[in-house]
Amino acid sequence: MVALDKMKISFFILAVLSFLSFTAARPRDYVRHVAKRVLVTDVTVIEVPEVIIWVDNTGSTVTVETKGHIITHKPAQHMLDKNTATTTLSHDTPTTTIVPPTVTDLPPPISKLVPEPKPTTEVKPTEVKPTEVKPTEIKPTEIKPTKVKPTEVKPTEAKPTEAKPIEAKPTEIKPTEVKPTYEPKPTTSKTPVSVLPITSETTHELPAPTTLPSPPNGPAEKWFSGNGFGICYAPYNADGKCKSQDQVYADFAKLHDYGIVRSYGVDCDQIETMINAAKRYNKKVLLGLFTIQDVGPELNTFIAAAKDNWSHIYAVAIGNEVVNTGKASAHDLTNAVKFAREILRSKGYTGPVVAVDTVNAMIAHPEICEASDFCAVNIHPFFDPHTSAAEAGEFVRDQAKAVSNAVHGSKRVIVTETGWPHGGNHNGEAIPTRENQHTAMESLMQAYKGTNGELFLFSAFDDPWKQDGSNTFGAEKFWGIQ
Repeated sequence: MVALDKMKISFFILAVLSFLSFTAARPRDYVRHVAKRVLVTDVTVIEVPEVIIWVDNTGSTVTVETKGHIITHKPAQHMLDKNTATTTLSHDTPTTTIVPPTVTDLPPPISKLVPEPKPTTEVKPTEVKPTEVKPTEIKPTEIKPTKVKPTEVKPTEAKPTEAKPIEAKPTEIKPTEVKPTYEPKPTTSKTPVSVLPITSETTHELPAPTTLPSPPNGPAEKWFSGNGFGICYAPYNADGKCKSQDQVYADFAKLHDYGIVRSYGVDCDQIETMINAAKRYNKKVLLGLFTIQDVGPELNTFIAAAKDNWSHIYAVAIGNEVVNTGKASAHDLTNAVKFAREILRSKGYTGPVVAVDTVNAMIAHPEICEASDFCAVNIHPFFDPHTSAAEAGEFVRDQAKAVSNAVHGSKRVIVTETGWPHGGNHNGEAIPTRENQHTAMESLMQAYKGTNGELFLFSAFDDPWKQDGSNTFGAEKFWGIQ
């Protein structure tokens, strides 16, 4: 239907154009013979509308637009000059010029209005082939054991103070403060025993810890002399120099109330002097390594000094608060314990091998307990500002229970350090006086009465050689009970 309408319009336009051409042509043709006729008797002027044809890119007509209307009118008639062959009349008569539309006034043909579109060059997309990525082969790095030589420390140098952590109550465990720690002196050279140094290769292949039977818990089955409590001891004089064997004997003679004596390192020949004193006074000793930086060489010293006197050794401690003080990671500590146990077993020792650290370290890293034959933990109520001397026993009991809960009760928990200073500065409700020290000792022993070896009091004697740190409240020298 639309096509038919377009055809009708086109025919109409062509008819109009043809009529115009015919009409416009008559005056021109007639003027040439104006000499034969003087007067034009009939002139008609037709004004044709402007026609615009809109086409698309293919040349097809989209629409036809017409501007204006067809107007027909007759101008006034004039006489032509007989002597002229133009359309100009006499000077007294107005000139009328007939302007017929020319071909150039018509709309151009469609082919000229819209050029024929040229075909667009087809651009083919570039084919992108996926790049084959081969996986990189990563070869494992071979880790070679590094032999670390122990640092030689002169005997005349003063030692840093012994670490005592701040413990928290089970309901609110507070961050432990890092304190200056005691550093053992270099050991007098002995004939070394063949012990491999600790390396990452050996520790990864060590067997699981051997669970040994715990000592009886009832007082009817006492398995050592004394009042059932252990005590901590450092074999140094006031100037920090090593005590002789006779001095150690004299000190042990004053410790008749305690069945186990604990020391911390392998320097000052203390493995040998401690075992000799234990044999003389029918006691047991808890010995060990203060750090784990030189486990291999220090185990050499330990084994050479023990001389197969394993029956007098209650337990061997590997490291003292090394995780709490940031000296080693829990992973390194557990590996050191496993390594030491394997070496000691090969030399005939069958007793417990443990790692000693604080409550916070044990709860955060229960694997320390799990790698040990019992959970060995240092707990000091004095470093909790909300605990008084009379509450010391209850505080330690609660903290030990929290450690036990961390391993779901699978290990026995032994408190390897606890006490109260008799001198120094106040720490909140914790006040260091001789009277408060006695009160705290009574509270602690009452809380652990009849446990036989689950509590070690700190310490046998004052340690004048120690130095205070920012978090020790000026009490480092004043923990001696005797």
